[in-house]
Amino acid sequence: MTIFDTTIKEYLTEIDESPLLTWEQECELANRVIDFDDPEARDILVRSNLRLVVSIAKRFATGKLSLGDLIEEGNLGLIRAVDSFDPEVGVRFSTYAAWWIKQTIKRALLQDSGPLSIPTYMVELVNQYRQVASELQKKLQDAPTVNQIAQEMKLPVKKIVAIKEIADSVHTALDSETDSDSPTMQEKIPQVSSELPEDELANTEELKKVVKMLDKLPGRCGEILKLRFGIDGREPLTLKQIGAKLGLTRERVRQIQQQALDTLNELMNSR
Repeated sequence: MTIFDTTIKEYLTEIDESPLLTWEQECELANRVIDFDDPEARDILVRSNLRLVVSIAKRFATGKLSLGDLIEEGNLGLIRAVDSFDPEVGVRFSTYAAWWIKQTIKRALLQDSGPLSIPTYMVELVNQYRQVASELQKKLQDAPTVNQIAQEMKLPVKKIVAIKEIADSVHTALDSETDSDSPTMQEKIPQVSSELPEDELANTEELKKVVKMLDKLPGRCGEILKLRFGIDGREPLTLKQIGAKLGLTRERVRQIQQQALDTLNELMNSR
């Protein structure tokens, strides 16, 4: 029986029995997958992160898809993460896998967004529209016009208007993650619009560059992001845990984290 053949009750029971891995164990298992395509190592990595799938799936449980469906989609993302994870980057597997899990769930919600039927190519155009609009707003220090976006995307204004209407109508679950204690580095890093889910954090080489950039951040910014996202093989910490470790309030840690993410974003945009 696979993880896709279980009921929610059986699945939660399986989670209780799943192992918790150390950084060294994750590295060993990941290298077995890379070097030998080891099915046992792959299975252990998947099962050790079933809790993560449930945790993320619950954030998107708004009624459009059942929790069971969301978990199944998340499991697909988890398996994809196992097959592409490189421990040499120095990021804990849970940090890497979280992005893949979210993207598969988000894509499922986009494709099941009620009466609005969105073909795959339009999903990609919506993502590109959002990225271009965001980049232009930063560049212009003001909300871009439809004409400016159309010029940047090299598409007719009429088509941009249609894309904008769809983007505004897409289910808000895709942007409704409100748990301020959940790592969101990948949401601060610009996405490659037309290659969902192949964005910069899913690319090992780009992820290595991001990790190296943390050492360029001022003050405690880099240190806090490393603690927050499990860099250098450490277990990801909550804002409260980081505050206790560094002698700061949770709110102060949140402020420094936001400053760090904004600075990191600027560094990536300037490359």
